[in-house]
Amino acid sequence: VDGCPFEVIPNVERILRRLRHPEHDRVLWLDFICIDQKNTTEKEPQVPLMCAIYSCSSSVIA
Repeated sequence: VDGCPFEVIPNVERILRRLRHPEHDRVLWLDFICIDQKNTTEKEPQVPLMCAIYSCSSSVIA
């Protein structure tokens, strides 16, 4: 994340590897990574924004 190593759980790693494009960068937004799930102060204002984020996405994988 932001050029730094970021450890994820195995199923998230599998998803990221599966979605990786071999020829160009792909922008992905994963709430698991983009919102600190353990930090309520950060998480509370972000959760209401998720609807807007997902609705502006070209595709969503649930």
